[in-house]
Amino acid sequence: MSTLYKKYIRWEQAAPNHRPPQEPYYRVISAPAHNVSRPAGIYAPRMNGNRARLITRPFLPSIAFALIAGLPLFARQSLPSNPSSWPKDSHQGFTVAVRPYSDAAVAKKTFGKADPYKAGILAVTVYFRNNLKDPVHVDLSTIRLDVDAPNGRHFRLPRLRVAQAAAQIAHPKGISALRPPRIPLPFPIHDGKERGIEKKLRPLSLQSDVVPAGGSIQGLLFFDMSGHFELVAHSSLYIPDVKSVASQNSLIYFSVPLSSAP
Repeated sequence: MSTLYKKYIRWEQAAPNHRPPQEPYYRVISAPAHNVSRPAGIYAPRMNGNRARLITRPFLPSIAFALIAGLPLFARQSLPSNPSSWPKDSHQGFTVAVRPYSDAAVAKKTFGKADPYKAGILAVTVYFRNNLKDPVHVDLSTIRLDVDAPNGRHFRLPRLRVAQAAAQIAHPKGISALRPPRIPLPFPIHDGKERGIEKKLRPLSLQSDVVPAGGSIQGLLFFDMSGHFELVAHSSLYIPDVKSVASQNSLIYFSVPLSSAP
């Protein structure tokens, strides 16, 4: 039984009452999928524990900011900026392109000491292009990595938050391997190494969930592969909740296979 499967089963069994909306595509063939929150050191990654967010009145200021600023601040020059050759899914005036860091040498050169690869984490640069006349909202909390292993097993991996990825990179053997403080403290402790890695990764991560009309954004997402990077070729990035702010109807889901990534 692979490490990835053991971790996935622990995630599945952690909270059987927390289930996503019962839509056929969301069901896992091997076991039902859940959105599970977890403390640091537990195997299951966390999807922030939030349901899919709707665009409500408090959300309008961020849309206004996106329209004014055009959101170029999130396109970082240190990440690849030419997605024309990346695997993509494009329809209804919206495009999703991806670039996974599944090569150890490339990942080390790109991230240095903050390399997710060495902690078994797959970093994926995601590029959104909006050719519609209205801004588009992407629910980042529902994005996942679908892994269809050659042995017939199926995994649905939620994205890691930047803080979770930083903690695993800083402590690849697990938080439990750290020496506990002599005096128990009523709040979590984050050491300097963990904070330093998070500081490097956060500016590169996908920080906005609004793509301006006629514009584009890009940034990193992280997924815990438990070091099974040979399964990247059998994986797809699944983005189910994409909606124009001027419409109540969502666009058809986007699914981008990583097998043809450069």
